[in-house]
Amino acid sequence: MLTRTEFAALAMSAAGACMICLTPVTASARNQPGDIVVSPAGTMEQWQQQTTTRLDRALARAYSSNGNTGNVIVQIAFTRGPDGRPANPRFVNSEGSWLERSMARQAVMSLSNLDSVPVTQPGEPTFLANLIFAEDAHILAQLRDRLAVMEHARIAANDERRSYIALGS
Repeated sequence: MLTRTEFAALAMSAAGACMICLTPVTASARNQPGDIVVSPAGTMEQWQQQTTTRLDRALARAYSSNGNTGNVIVQIAFTRGPDGRPANPRFVNSEGSWLERSMARQAVMSLSNLDSVPVTQPGEPTFLANLIFAEDAHILAQLRDRLAVMEHARIAANDERRSYIALGS
C-alpha cells in the first residue's frame, strides 16, 4: 500500500511524463527529401509574441505622432528580405484610410528580427500583420472577436494564406 506522499510523488511523475507526451510539436520538411525536423510549437509562439510586442510598440509610436484613427483591422502580408527586415508589403484587406494604412505599414517596416523566425519549412515564409485600430476597449474587444473569425477562415482556406505566420492582436 502506498503512503499519501509516495502516491503524490508517483502522480506528479506520471503527470510530468504525460505533459511531455502532450507537448505540441510541429514537423516540417527540410530542404532535403525525407528529412523531417521536429521542434516545439512553443518556440514559434514565443517568437510571434515577441515580434507582436515589437509591432505594437512601433504602432504606438506611429499613433502618438499621427492622431485620430477609425475602428478598423488593417492586414498587411509581407516576406522577409535578405537583411531580415520586411519586404514586399501588400495590404490584404481593404479596411482603413490612408492614415491607418500608413501607420500600419510604418510599424511593419520597422521590424528587424525576421531573420530569427524559427521556421524549418522550405522557402521563404510569408507573414501577416493584423493591426487593430480602436477608439476604446469595448470596440477593441469587438474587433478582436472579428479578427478571430477572420483568422479561423484564413487558416481553413485551402490556399497559401493558411501557411502565413500571423502577427498582431
